[in-house]
Amino acid sequence: MDKRLNAMVQAVQIIRTPFENFYNALTEEQRRRFDVMGGRRTQARQAGPDGGLENLCSPQAESFTQLPLQRVEESIRPTQQQQAALNDLRTASAKAASELQASCPSETPQTPADRLDAITKRLDAMIQAEKTVRPALDAFYASLTDEQKASFNVMGQPRGLSQASGRAD
Repeated sequence: MDKRLNAMVQAVQIIRTPFENFYNALTEEQRRRFDVMGGRRTQARQAGPDGGLENLCSPQAESFTQLPLQRVEESIRPTQQQQAALNDLRTASAKAASELQASCPSETPQTPADRLDAITKRLDAMIQAEKTVRPALDAFYASLTDEQKASFNVMGQPRGLSQASGRAD
């Protein structure tokens, strides 16, 4: 996840300057038409499942911080020491979710450059959320027995997937 998010940030950084140069070379009328064109696409995205800032701020994008901790607790049955680590994970997850929510703009930025800035801000927040959750998840996982780890490892997999291969049986 970290590599994917960093790759997305890098992609935005790569296109930022050439895109801004192009946009700045447009006349005021061309910019106005370009901004409206982007706004129409944004409205279409809000109605559909593909692309854009709206998807970065969707509940699905935040789901990686909203771990199914109640289900983990029921499945793993943590000891008292493990429960403390699970509580730390719960706290980290809630903090990351709150920070992610705060990174979403209240309204869609109007200019393409502002939209790129908002996307960068959101991606940075996602990277920070991963960094917030990761140590607590690692500590909790390290506290588990081998049997608990085996149970934990298959929790998010669709039924019929083999643990070893990750392929359908």
